[in-house]
Amino acid sequence: MLADAGRPATAPRHLRARIARRAAAGPRRAPSAETLRAVHRAHVTAIPFENLDVVLGRGAPIDLESLQDKLVGRRRGGYCHEHNLLFAAALERLGFRVTRHLARIRLGRLHLPRTHATLTVETEEGGRWLADVGFGGEGLVEPLPFPDGAAARLGGWEWRLGRDGDFWVLRDHLGIELPERDAAALLPRLTTAP
Repeated sequence: MLADAGRPATAPRHLRARIARRAAAGPRRAPSAETLRAVHRAHVTAIPFENLDVVLGRGAPIDLESLQDKLVGRRRGGYCHEHNLLFAAALERLGFRVTRHLARIRLGRLHLPRTHATLTVETEEGGRWLADVGFGGEGLVEPLPFPDGAAARLGGWEWRLGRDGDFWVLRDHLGIELPERDAAALLPRLTTAP
């Protein structure tokens, strides 16, 4: 059930547990850039990427209850859609405005289908951030602000966000490009196609 603002009307027990476990315990945090960075980092460092259910042909239910059960209750990992859908619900519960997107992972090519899930998040300070807790090994550890040329570094890793024509493109330290674009959901096909 969703409230008028697109936020859950009530937070299920597992979502409350997840938020508490992911650096949002204690007093309610403001939907600030600082909170976004802390919760993003906590998620990425606590819940691994894995796509075993998809690879084994089991499919992967993406309703919130199933995601909470798998990633929080059973402490399993998940793939981009599972991670980012659950993360979006947690962010909305904390008061953030979240937009879900499908993106292309270019890997040097321009016209691959949009199969990767990612998020844009608005903070109380008015900033717009790229958040992606579901890329896995070379993905963002913390979200990136949206100004053209924004960069993040962690040890020897670097990510840079910039424009490429009509596209926003995230380049990692190896030069792999992950542009953000809206698209219609195609999850059933992604989780069951051979």
